[in-house]
Amino acid sequence: MRVSTFVLIPVKRLSEAKRRLSKVLTDRERKRIVVAMLWDVLRAVAESDLVDGIAVVGSDEPVRRMAEAFGASFVEDPGGGLNEALSHGTEWCVKQGAKGVLIIPSDLPLITREDVEGVISMGVDERCVVVSPSHDMGTNALLRRPPNVISTMFGVKSVKAHIKEARRRRIPLYVYNSWRLSVDVDDPPDLRFVLEKGAGTQTHRLMRETSIYRKLERVGALQLFRIDV
Repeated sequence: MRVSTFVLIPVKRLSEAKRRLSKVLTDRERKRIVVAMLWDVLRAVAESDLVDGIAVVGSDEPVRRMAEAFGASFVEDPGGGLNEALSHGTEWCVKQGAKGVLIIPSDLPLITREDVEGVISMGVDERCVVVSPSHDMGTNALLRRPPNVISTMFGVKSVKAHIKEARRRRIPLYVYNSWRLSVDVDDPPDLRFVLEKGAGTQTHRLMRETSIYRKLERVGALQLFRIDV
């Protein structure tokens, strides 16, 4: 029998998010990119029949409006950093009846419904952890069943920390590999990759319809990191 699974999406304060993109983007462009990527993530999650609830943890009114437009609940970020926000959001999901919580960062514009359902479908055990690594060994998806079976340890090389903790606790562990989930946007080359592979996404559309695309070309942004697709 399928258990209740919620998706938890953390969004950093817009004034602070994706500062490394300031190398080529204005503050307004940077904030618009963040909101566009959130749109892409919410669309993929909302399309899935395996998701019973969606919670967005954030601090800004545009993020609230975006969450509500997709039927997601908005949970106010308590401050204190990403892992604190995720702990707060997880508690909220549990109070709503979640038996499993899938954390998906908001900067994955290439994510699809198939990726969301692929991660959830791997978590078949009553107690288990499913992780999906980024191209630099961060964690771009973390499913915990039950929701607090391990603590969140997001940060540099966090996928290794999550795997280590699951093994230490002898919890069944599964790894979902997807080139789409591996692409989180932090630097200008990441945006260039989305231009190459992200047709149909809101993030791609924003870059094409504004001066962002020309800026990326003008500064030579770019040497792409290599991902086999």
